[in-house]
Amino acid sequence: MTLPGFEQYIKCGTRGNCHGCRKGRTAEWQESEKTLYVAMRWGLAQAQLFKECCIETYALRERETPEGQQKTGNETQDREGAPSGYRGHDRNRVLDKCYDYINFCVDRVIPKKSITVYPNNKPYKTKDVIDCINCKRLAFKKRRGVEHGPQAIRDAGLLDRLSTMDYPLHDYGDLNFTHLAKDECFMHVPFPRTVGLANKMLASAVGSAVEAGHTCITLGGDHSLAIGSVQGHYKHCPDLCLIWVDAHADINTPLTSPSGNLHGQSVSFLLKELQDKMPEVPGFSWVKPFLSTSDLVYIGLRDVDPGEHYILKNCGIQYFTMRDIDRMGIQRVMEMSLDHLLSRKQKPIHLSFDIDAFDPSLAPATGTPVNGGLTYREGIYLAEEINNTGLLSAMDLVEVNPTLGATREAVEATASLAVDVIAASLGKTREGAHISFDKLPSPGTTYKADNEQKICL
Repeated sequence: MTLPGFEQYIKCGTRGNCHGCRKGRTAEWQESEKTLYVAMRWGLAQAQLFKECCIETYALRERETPEGQQKTGNETQDREGAPSGYRGHDRNRVLDKCYDYINFCVDRVIPKKSITVYPNNKPYKTKDVIDCINCKRLAFKKRRGVEHGPQAIRDAGLLDRLSTMDYPLHDYGDLNFTHLAKDECFMHVPFPRTVGLANKMLASAVGSAVEAGHTCITLGGDHSLAIGSVQGHYKHCPDLCLIWVDAHADINTPLTSPSGNLHGQSVSFLLKELQDKMPEVPGFSWVKPFLSTSDLVYIGLRDVDPGEHYILKNCGIQYFTMRDIDRMGIQRVMEMSLDHLLSRKQKPIHLSFDIDAFDPSLAPATGTPVNGGLTYREGIYLAEEINNTGLLSAMDLVEVNPTLGATREAVEATASLAVDVIAASLGKTREGAHISFDKLPSPGTTYKADNEQKICL
């Protein structure tokens, strides 16, 4: 970023706020005016003087006090050798001019954040998902746009990417949620009954997919959906373990949450050890706390609330902050995480991945970005290592928000990153996901590859 030069500032035709312009000086007069220098007597060296063309200023001189004369507090009004008209208020005029220049730079250089809905978002509002969209929009008024995340991920090529990996694939589409007409806040938790009902429906859908022997991928949406997806997974895999990849712990209770947002409280609904600290939230009576703190690992934390920090420490939860990743490396972090969860028993893994775990430079289109996140290589390595266990049973990918990208490219980059994470979790390696040959083909034989029969010549 380059600031405008001071000459650009002086010659700006629309500036109109400097002392010289206010006196009606013409551009020609300014061009012909002799270049002078601001001389400030309060500590600047000669090399620090800067050019100014609109106020009368003078060369820096040290005050010389005649013998026998004492310095007084009014010395700025009695400067030896100063031309007539030099007064102490010149210092304020100089400061005003500095502020004027700074504001000029701010107005023309520093970008201002704006939220734009791009035309390519319109297809997300299809007839099939309109109930879901309305539910999300009403339930999370401060986080509008996250309801478009699933379609953005599909548009980024998720189904095409997975189809090249020789997986039988079925997209169940979007769940249709209904917003309850009467759903008052509980404490400062907004729309608890609506969110509870939506998660109950999601739990049923995830449970059905897992029961059928499928690896279930749930696209969000915000992270409150993990209450339902993990509960549904638990119904048919009661010994599961949970890997939570996120910049945030999402383990507040309604009593500790600064905001009341349910997407920051998901894990507290699942943990057995926290149930004596949890009030009875309307709409969540169906939730059965089942998860032990020993079956939970956090990776990528860097924005943890005070109440969450207390819970993490006092419940003995295994967690790795970004500082831990910087210090030990992602390989060691994954070794320790998987050893903690799987050393006693091989368990089904539920991976809940918030896209804001990545650095905002990689995933800008998300609701709560935090600087200093995972690099692309760290995030993909994490997903590859989970796939290498052969135990991934269900996965959430949440918090892609197309309306928060500053540009269309930012939205596409975030959604494409989500696709890469999902593909890596399901076996896509950085050397490529290759369909294996039974044997190396010979000339004149037929073989099958890439789902097509081919002939070697």
